[in-house]
Amino acid sequence: MANKPTILALADYYRPALLGGGASQTLANIVNTLGDEFNFRILTRNHDLGSRDPFLEVPTGVWCRQGAAEVYYAPEEELVPRKIWRHIRLCRHDLLLLNSSLSPRFSIYPLLGRLIGQIPPTAVLLCPRGEMVVSALAKKAIKKKAFLTLARLSGLYRGVDMVASTKLERNAIAQVFPHAKIHEASNPTNLIYPDDKHRNQKAPGRLKILFLSRIVPIKNLLFILEILQGLPSTTGRIELDIYGPTEDKSYWHACKKEIARLPGHIRAEYRGIASPDEVTQVMAGYDMMFLPTRGENFGHVILESFAAGTPVLISDQTCWRNLEEKRVGWDIPLQDRSTFVSTLVSCMAMDETQWASLREAACRYSKEVIAANDATNAWRKLLQESCLS
Repeated sequence: MANKPTILALADYYRPALLGGGASQTLANIVNTLGDEFNFRILTRNHDLGSRDPFLEVPTGVWCRQGAAEVYYAPEEELVPRKIWRHIRLCRHDLLLLNSSLSPRFSIYPLLGRLIGQIPPTAVLLCPRGEMVVSALAKKAIKKKAFLTLARLSGLYRGVDMVASTKLERNAIAQVFPHAKIHEASNPTNLIYPDDKHRNQKAPGRLKILFLSRIVPIKNLLFILEILQGLPSTTGRIELDIYGPTEDKSYWHACKKEIARLPGHIRAEYRGIASPDEVTQVMAGYDMMFLPTRGENFGHVILESFAAGTPVLISDQTCWRNLEEKRVGWDIPLQDRSTFVSTLVSCMAMDETQWASLREAACRYSKEVIAANDATNAWRKLLQESCLS
């Protein structure tokens, strides 16, 4: 135990938070898969996204055991530069792992402390988690461009190694930080394969669709609702269930207006939030997951859908491509709305026998991806080398 390297990870949200998205899930998967080989200590908030109410399940303001990690759930009053720097100084570590590049409290403050000598000069691994891709930088673009320009001029990220989960993200990081040392390590996964009893039975003339993601513009729920309005009633009936935090209230309001305009043969309902442990079981109850995202770093939810045996209908703005050839789904350019419509029409006509082959292919594909990526070994090697640097 004493000889294991200690990794201090900083993250805006961590379990039992449900709404932290893929960044939080990825960190939890790294801890779960490598917790026997490294001492993980995590500094995070004491509440979930969109709330200021402290977690009831864990104590605030003390180090406590959470799975394979020790976690400090900090109240808001402790999330100021000098107190964050003090936490980092007091927690002896071999590697500082930052789970964001743009989080003020859990990335920028630590990097600033490093720059001005307020925290020890240990090795730093920074995971942008998709924040450097074009679609993410487009949100609040002027503010982000100004900050990144200042950060480069000040040397805020100098000597910091960065981690990309895909080649697409590696290229995006290199565009912003052309001189950065960038490692590539796919996101570890902790997939749960549901029992067959949870799987939906596909009926011709009917399509049960799932949207499961944050309700924000980049995830593009509004696009789905607009596409569905273009489907004629002669094709059959569609049911759309929406899962995810209503993070952007004005965007959700716009979505609700579109839901109210849907024709009678299309039903859409909001189902709340699915916990990470139940996601694949929920997915198995649907024919398809529809996620026309404007950009994804990795797309955990897409891989989870494959594991659930649920084919996906997505945009071409992810690393998941050529899905129709693999018989696991469809990836279509967002500007090609007619192909989205025709794909849905053809899917509605399929029966259980036809759909079962797609489900089997999706589940098989998820296992092939995990075997090919070998993400656990990639992260093991990266953490080992970083702790020694």
